[in-house]
Amino acid sequence: TDSTMEIAIMDEVLQSLQQEAPKIDVSVKNFLSVLIAKGQKDVPHSVSSSSNTVDSLANLPPHFLMDYARLLLQCLQSCVPLEYQAYFEQNPQPESQSASERLDHMCKYKAICALRKHTIDKGGKVSKSFGKSYLLSTNIWPAIKSLFLSQLEDGTRKNLTFGEGQQFVELYERGLFGSDGKTISCSCDFDMTLLTVANFLFRFLDSDLIWATDFNEALRQRHQERVKSANQRVNELTEEAIRNAI
Repeated sequence: TDSTMEIAIMDEVLQSLQQEAPKIDVSVKNFLSVLIAKGQKDVPHSVSSSSNTVDSLANLPPHFLMDYARLLLQCLQSCVPLEYQAYFEQNPQPESQSASERLDHMCKYKAICALRKHTIDKGGKVSKSFGKSYLLSTNIWPAIKSLFLSQLEDGTRKNLTFGEGQQFVELYERGLFGSDGKTISCSCDFDMTLLTVANFLFRFLDSDLIWATDFNEALRQRHQERVKSANQRVNELTEEAIRNAI
């Protein structure tokens, strides 16, 4: 029956939500790690003006950045997803969504709401209980962002400003939803330390880095990829030069 199928899907979704990694709090820590690393060491670069936001935030003292992160997590905790019925009234089924996909979506939303209530009732943190799917499957991010910015508008929070806060939340947003689509060019020495790689990578703000379960391992892998790419390019140029010389 439909109810039996829904229960089965709910159980599967709940298990998936609980096992999802990394959790939101880890992604915020990763985000801070790259910002703080950028503030500790400069990297030769040639990038679009969008890098100004990174540079501006990276120059802030780490405890200021942590204050913005703390406020973001507080807003995440405070914002409540819409009631089940209200959510689906506001989000009707698209023509491209099949009946089974719609059922999956409905069950996932219901499971998220149930798990969130259980988490709150037990005095737990949403950021430690959910991963990226919580933000993407509930459409709750705009409310979190709006609350975050409203908390900064009156200027009463020590060391926190609306302008810096807006940069912070929008940069994290890029890590959540991916690139803003603008092309960012970069020319730099690929013979880098691990810390320097972090600075380089943040200019591209890869979502998979911010949402890495093992941040240091993600950096090492990306460093290897960049070095391999650079070496391949050098070999290609060398071969081309030899061919032209013959």
